[in-house]
Amino acid sequence: MRLKVLNITADYPDEIQPSKTQAVKLLLEASAHDHFIVSINRCSNPYRERIVEFDGGLAISYYAPPGGIGLRFCIARLTVRILKYIKIKMLSFDYIIAHKLAVEGLVVSSLANSLNVEYAVSLWGSTDKKFLSLKPELTPTYKAIYANASLIFPASPWIRRYVEERLNECNSSVVMLPIVTNNTSRRSPTSNEINFVTVFNLDLYKLKGLPLLLKALADYNATWTFDIYGVGSDRSIQEIKSLLVKLGMQDRVSLKGRVDNNEITEVLSGYHSFLMPTRSETFGMVYIEAIYSGIPILYSLNQGIDGYFDSLNVGVKVIAGKKSSILNGLINLVRKRENFVDNIARYHESGSLKLFKKDRVVKIFDNSITLIGEV
Repeated sequence: MRLKVLNITADYPDEIQPSKTQAVKLLLEASAHDHFIVSINRCSNPYRERIVEFDGGLAISYYAPPGGIGLRFCIARLTVRILKYIKIKMLSFDYIIAHKLAVEGLVVSSLANSLNVEYAVSLWGSTDKKFLSLKPELTPTYKAIYANASLIFPASPWIRRYVEERLNECNSSVVMLPIVTNNTSRRSPTSNEINFVTVFNLDLYKLKGLPLLLKALADYNATWTFDIYGVGSDRSIQEIKSLLVKLGMQDRVSLKGRVDNNEITEVLSGYHSFLMPTRSETFGMVYIEAIYSGIPILYSLNQGIDGYFDSLNVGVKVIAGKKSSILNGLINLVRKRENFVDNIARYHESGSLKLFKKDRVVKIFDNSITLIGEV
């Protein structure tokens, strides 16, 4: 059954904000259903609100102050504008998907009621956790949205646990849906030295846990190097360089600049291990890319991909804000590196990591929606 699906997402590259993540776009483009995208973009000036149509959807900017101030009112205005567009264009849909609970869920619950269709909600760690904590007055609203969704798509196990504990609410129709990446070409590791690597937007270096990671590395008594891939503002680059000088690490840590996304698994396979004890992470596709590169990972408890590898020994999990935990993680990562590499190779051979391949994620997504449509 091929369904007409309305997608509400703040994470879709469009004319208003073309640099947004490709994850939702990759998923919907590969889907067997017919998708109409409403790409929403918050702006801080009410006079800059606009609508831009594109093939298969529209981009719409909406006014909302920072920090979630007046969120309910601003989202209500946005929802009215979207509903008006749908009625003018005489569009009809079989299903609606909110590609996050925090903002998109507020829009979709109202639209679903007005259009008399069922809806699904994706859970993306960083944003949804932030809003559920930031807006306690909306807890009853979020609780109702979560309970009434016909499908819940958590990006990671930990965000499902967090949301259900925070809302004191469960939903029986939960389907784990990793975030899509194109970079799942398997590689074999080639490094014979302790050369660590990480990849992220340098403007987010504090959120990615870099300062504490560098301090832990400074206390790690071994011969190592650390390459940081990514781009950022001149200010962020200078702040990182200043931190390296302060820690006396400028000879062992290198800023490598941009890495071609199509070559990332090949690049990562040349390193010992991938390090990113992030303080805030929705999913972290680069962790998956590192595992497909054949190298072990250092990742954070209750962030990003946490929960997927509880029974798969692919690296070490650390407490992001605790230097001693990160340092112990580094020690264990090096000590057990050969075992981790062997485990990752075995998991690839057994098919344990197929869950993260694009075609598998899309199939899970499509089949889940189809089953709802047949009810």
